[in-house]
Amino acid sequence: MLELSTRVRYGTRALVQLADAHLGQTLSVNDMATAQRLSPKYLERIMAALKHAGLVRAARGITGGYQLTRPPESVRMTDVVAALEGPTCVVTCVKEPETCAMHEMCPTRDLWGTIQGALDGILAGTTLMDLVTRKRQKAAEQPATYCI
Repeated sequence: MLELSTRVRYGTRALVQLADAHLGQTLSVNDMATAQRLSPKYLERIMAALKHAGLVRAARGITGGYQLTRPPESVRMTDVVAALEGPTCVVTCVKEPETCAMHEMCPTRDLWGTIQGALDGILAGTTLMDLVTRKRQKAAEQPATYCI
């Protein structure tokens, strides 16, 4: 079954947290891991991959941590998935037809291509800013809780 890895899911959550922070604010891995309920060690490996892809930069020192390298409006989910998992591929023959001797006459290849196109379109059409907006909307919809 098609399933995104935990690296993609957790990495996306961390990037949304960075994107939602004040412009240029640096967040530590420990703070992000606590907020995301993740192991700091695991999140550090994810952040290293995002840094290698050029999506975040690291700052050292007592106020060190990570920050986005680009505005959230310009970071597409295709960038995030590619950085953490590589290119999406529903079925190999869709992107590499020569891998299947039946690719020209296969009755299912068109279906897989349609699914691949839809997935790629959704990822390319979604930015970190879109996810930040969704996060803020969900937070605003939460009922207030009062404790006495």
